[in-house]
Amino acid sequence: MDGGNLPIDELLGVKAVESIDFSGRGLSTMSAIIIGACIAGNRHLRELKLVDNSLGDEGWGAIFAAVCGSRISKITSIDASSGGISPEGAKLIGKALRNSVNASVTSVRASIGW
Repeated sequence: MDGGNLPIDELLGVKAVESIDFSGRGLSTMSAIIIGACIAGNRHLRELKLVDNSLGDEGWGAIFAAVCGSRISKITSIDASSGGISPEGAKLIGKALRNSVNASVTSVRASIGW
């Protein structure tokens, strides 16, 4: 993938970890879509760090839609700092948070790039 191999077993929850740090890995939209698809059913993951990646609006939307749309996910913290989130991406994130069926998310760090 764009930022190297993704730890699929950890993302799926096959190998139980509480935190995954993808900071500065050069991830883009495709990786974000894969990450989102994997983490939706993960019961172990609590923290996801995506600092300093350019996941694009679709990628950020996929991550937040997966977490917020899952009744199984236990993720409490997502760090999207320095992620180049555009106003459109912020709208997708806001929509996912507004429509969330998941009460575990309590902390989101993000910066909107204009």
